[in-house]
Amino acid sequence: MGLPANSPLGLVYPDGIRRDRERGRRALAIIKSHPVWFTGVMIKRALSHLKLAGKPAPSVGSAGINVTSTKCLPLHLQVFPLSAVVNTLGRIQSVLRHIALPLILVGIWVGLSRDFRITAIILSTVVYFLATMAIGHSEIRYGLPMQALLIVFNALGLCSAWTRIKALLKRRSVCFRQ
Repeated sequence: MGLPANSPLGLVYPDGIRRDRERGRRALAIIKSHPVWFTGVMIKRALSHLKLAGKPAPSVGSAGINVTSTKCLPLHLQVFPLSAVVNTLGRIQSVLRHIALPLILVGIWVGLSRDFRITAIILSTVVYFLATMAIGHSEIRYGLPMQALLIVFNALGLCSAWTRIKALLKRRSVCFRQ
């Protein structure tokens, strides 16, 4: 750039606007020349924001850690009654995290079949978050409002499954009485 070696460089100095525009042009040229690759990257980024259990996604992070006594309690409190309770809560949390996404999908299906318009409004916000987070680098914290909306579908899926199980058990008990 023709500057002295000890010249300070920053985001906007020297000529940061020109450099930023050049970076944007290069990025768009790469996307234009490799659209399938970039679409795959965007899908992978969006799906990583829906990862609620297991190993954290590489560049996004995790929606939380599973609670264990060694991770959450100081050494002097890692004794039998308290550590057993904390570890049990962590196991319950792990199970709930693994069944959350299937319950969310069931909840979306139930919501669409019961009230398409309200479900579509909520889903449009979820799709907006996934699309905007997929375009560039984003961390898990940017998707937390979206995950709060997905909890509604999780609850709807859970309630729907519970209602079906109760109806099935009731029908079964009536069959056994006759």
